[in-house]
Amino acid sequence: MSPPGVCWVNGKKPVCQALFKQGGKEIKRRETRFVVHGLEAGNHSRGGPLDTLNEVLFVPGITVNGVHPSMRPLKEKEHEQVVSKLCKYIKDVSVLLDRDDGSYTFMLHRDRVFYAKASLAKHAATITRKHLLSFGTCIGRFSKTGKFRIHVTALDFLAPYAKHRVWVKTPAEQQFLYGQHVLKSGLARISEDTPQYSGVVVMNMNDVPIGFGVAAKSTLQTKNTDPMTIVVFHQADLGEYIRSEDSLI
Repeated sequence: MSPPGVCWVNGKKPVCQALFKQGGKEIKRRETRFVVHGLEAGNHSRGGPLDTLNEVLFVPGITVNGVHPSMRPLKEKEHEQVVSKLCKYIKDVSVLLDRDDGSYTFMLHRDRVFYAKASLAKHAATITRKHLLSFGTCIGRFSKTGKFRIHVTALDFLAPYAKHRVWVKTPAEQQFLYGQHVLKSGLARISEDTPQYSGVVVMNMNDVPIGFGVAAKSTLQTKNTDPMTIVVFHQADLGEYIRSEDSLI
């Protein structure tokens, strides 16, 4: 059999021919190989002759669903945990999965949950666990006890669809970015009808999302509470990109 071709070389996509013996008869088929950052990601061969190519890809080391053993879709309980956590901040997770630019999915890799386009996840599946560091966006991870913790990296996806928001004053903004809770004295505004212990996205006075947390008080309760009372429990903030850089990805 002739050596397989390389899928991308200098911006081009050549396809090499290979000879397969089947029942004493030689059949020509196309075979390609993906190279990602200089790493071969396995042979990809289409199962039909050159004139009648079908759409089935055979990738050595890949499971039946086309997913590498090092990464996989979320199990039912894992998916429920992720959806439950996200639904504390947004109404419906379907707005994240069924988007105008394509279908998106959640994948698990090394205890981390990645949010990525379905087509990108398929390409990432061809890379071995040793060489695959990240793909899409890591929105959180599962702890050793099996609990899911959402990361600040999910903020860009939560903010546009947030059910409840709070706005903090400029002095309180810096304190929140250092990981501190929001006090009543630092609260500028809160969404109407925000229930107690509901998820909230924290905004600064320029309407820029800077993190998210849990409402310690409802909208009604915050009106008559003491200035030094905590009104929002800190969950995540943009300062973590500096403080916790190594653990986010």
